[in-house]
Amino acid sequence: MNKKEKIFSLQYMVILVLGFTVMAVANTPPEEPTIDLTPDPLWATHDASCTAEYLDPEGDNGDMRIEWFVSGNSVQNQSWTDISSGESYTSYLNSSEYTINQVVLCNATVDDNIDDDINWSNDYELADTFPPEITSGIGFQNYTGEHAFNVSAEILDREGEDEIAQCYLEVTDTEGNIFRDNMTMNRDYAGEERVRCTYSNISNATSGFEVLEPMDVQVFANDSTGDTGNDTGVNPVPNTPPLIYNILPEDDSTKAETDIELKANFLDEDGEKIDVWFYNDSGSTPQLLNSSKNLSSGNYSSVVWEDLPSLRTFEWYIKASDGFENSTVNLRFRNLISSQFRVQTSFEHRYSSVVASENSTTVVPYRVENTATDQKSLRTTTTGLNSEFGSTGTGTVTYDLAPGQSRIFNIQVTPENTGIYDLTVDTENTDYEVSNTDTIKVNVRNPGSVSAEIPGIGLLQLLFLALTSSILFYSGRL
Repeated sequence: MNKKEKIFSLQYMVILVLGFTVMAVANTPPEEPTIDLTPDPLWATHDASCTAEYLDPEGDNGDMRIEWFVSGNSVQNQSWTDISSGESYTSYLNSSEYTINQVVLCNATVDDNIDDDINWSNDYELADTFPPEITSGIGFQNYTGEHAFNVSAEILDREGEDEIAQCYLEVTDTEGNIFRDNMTMNRDYAGEERVRCTYSNISNATSGFEVLEPMDVQVFANDSTGDTGNDTGVNPVPNTPPLIYNILPEDDSTKAETDIELKANFLDEDGEKIDVWFYNDSGSTPQLLNSSKNLSSGNYSSVVWEDLPSLRTFEWYIKASDGFENSTVNLRFRNLISSQFRVQTSFEHRYSSVVASENSTTVVPYRVENTATDQKSLRTTTTGLNSEFGSTGTGTVTYDLAPGQSRIFNIQVTPENTGIYDLTVDTENTDYEVSNTDTIKVNVRNPGSVSAEIPGIGLLQLLFLALTSSILFYSGRL
């Protein structure tokens, strides 16, 4: 080998050495792995998991090692080899390896196996216990018909329902009265981590509490490690205000009377006695019309509002109190001219009473006439003595009457027993709640005793009338 060849060979070797040196220097180690230690917080009864990701900037495969330490002592390790950049691996540690207040550390080490560069990272948590938690606030349900309510709370303990050892409540009023008691626990409520705690019947009979007084209710839950969770809510001792119903006249109705009865029924679900007031509210200040005290539930009270003028709207209201709360209903009605909305009615019978036979049918004509200038919508109803209208076969007939028009209805009366009874017929203007009521006496006799249709006139009187009529008739022909 000549000198030039030796120099070239030497230069070539130097280039190769430099090339390898550059290649070695250019290698980049894996990135420090990102670690996710869960759960966070770490409950002493839950297993832990540690996830790490292998990332190499040049895409080189490498190795990973995850090692667990509890209070500084290595308790477990796990390795993976020839893994690709971008892959993640998870190691798990059983909760039996640690307990409350111990530090649990996860350490991850990665190496691309090209040189001595190794990256590592760690994360740690303090093992703890989960205190019971009231998850959705305290719930209240008021009872109907009494001054009482119940309390409920949903309790969560991530360490399991068996960890919840006790639920209890403390109720305090504004006067400092305190009531404490244990609550009932339902462990089959909603999974292994939840229980439902309930307490029934906090009432005005509990520790001096009063109706409508706000109660501060605090619920506590203890677990087996001694941790306590609690929450507070406010609920008054309930009351149901009096109910006012069956009110007459109805709101926004039309009447045609000079004296109008105001009437209503009253109910208190809690069983209290009820005080009632009727007020005229048509003027500048309310005027008391009538009051009633100590009514029982279901009873009614009324007052007749007298001497009301026509063509006016009257405002009025009813107030009812059970001693704890008031109920008020505001109403009004329009008073019209009576004669414009009534019809003319009468029995078309020649005498003031009707003679009928037992278990036989007698027909009593009844006349209705519209003497006003407007058409009327009417409903006529007959009651008593098995009475009905021959045209319908029922005790009610509905019809319209034009101005100046009249109708006669044949009422069929079929009494069952002897005696003197009332036949009552009511004719109502359905547009204005205005009605006429007519009554006639019906003298019901045995079939054999009905010899005359004129009540109060005997057989001799009938003969005398017949003789007198014949003489008058004969003398009239002379």
